[in-house]
Amino acid sequence: MADVTKTLKDAGYVLVGLGVIGFQRAQVRRVELTKELEGRTKEMESQLAEVRSQLTKVAKSVEERFEPVLEELDSRLGELESRLPEQVGDLVKQARQAAKDLAKEAQSRFAA
Repeated sequence: MADVTKTLKDAGYVLVGLGVIGFQRAQVRRVELTKELEGRTKEMESQLAEVRSQLTKVAKSVEERFEPVLEELDSRLGELESRLPEQVGDLVKQARQAAKDLAKEAQSRFAA
């Protein structure tokens, strides 16, 4: 009977030992995965910063190319506005101002 008790006790100890080893392996794997995820996250953030930089350059280039066209359009709209009746001219002026405000808002959001 003592032999059976000892065997059961040893089996219990082995099970507890295996459980501890399994838990430790899980913890080690968790740490490894956390480090891997942090590395990938930093890599993605770096790539995102590069993309943001490239997009900013493209946006500035497009803005520089269209600026003369927009200035000419604004000048012509100003001339047209002066020829229109006062109420219509005021509406055109408000629309132009709204468009300028919208463009500034878009630029500020893109630059952020």
